[in-house]
Amino acid sequence: PQRGQEEVEVLLPLLQCTAFFEKFDKTILTEICKVVTHQFFPGGSSVFKVGDKADKFYIVLSDSTVDVLTDDGSGLMVSCARLGQGVGFGELGLINDAPRAATVCCYEDTHLMVLAKAEYNRVLKKAHAESIAMEAA
Repeated sequence: PQRGQEEVEVLLPLLQCTAFFEKFDKTILTEICKVVTHQFFPGGSSVFKVGDKADKFYIVLSDSTVDVLTDDGSGLMVSCARLGQGVGFGELGLINDAPRAATVCCYEDTHLMVLAKAEYNRVLKKAHAESIAMEAA
C-alpha cells in the first residue's frame, strides 16, 4: 500500500537532503516517498554481507551510524566508511545485478528507509522517459 500525503511530507525532507536523490525533482521524490519502507536493525546485526544479492537501496534514518566493511585483500574485513543519518548506501544494487561488494553492520539499533530495486526502477524509468521527452521538445 502506498503512503498518504501526510506521510510523504514527513519523508520528503529526508530524501531531499540525501546526496543520492539530489538530482531528482520533487515530483519524483514524492513518488519514491510513497513506496519506500522502513526496516529496523538491532545493534550487532548486518544489513547485508559481501556476496548477498543486491536488490535494495538504504538511507540511515536514526541518529546512529552504520559501518561499511570490505576485504583488505587478506580476508580480513576492515571498516572503509562510517555512514550517518541521511546518508544512503547500496545504490549499486539498483544499477546492476552484481552481488554486494561490502558488508554493512549496525553497531547500535538503527532505523533505515528502504527502497526496493523494482520500485526504484519503476520510478526512475518514468523520470528518465519524461526527461527524454523534454529534451526532444
